[in-house]
Amino acid sequence: MRSRARKDIDETMQDMTSRGSAYLSDAAAQGQRLAQDLDERLEGYTGKSSDAWLKDATRTIARNPWKTLAVVGVVAYVLGKLRA
Repeated sequence: MRSRARKDIDETMQDMTSRGSAYLSDAAAQGQRLAQDLDERLEGYTGKSSDAWLKDATRTIARNPWKTLAVVGVVAYVLGKLRA
């Protein structure tokens, strides 16, 4: 009796693992499609790719770390007030 219960548990765990793996694979593919669509829209609206935006942001943060920190603080404060 005990070995049958153990076998059922093992089968259930294998089934859950395979379904979980398939779900994660689907979610990853959907995430990649969404990121690609967002990148295309961003480039269409602004004329710059997301890579160019990230390089500009990185350069700005490196040149003005305190101003960047202040902007982040203000944005966080405003968003916090909007949610309240």
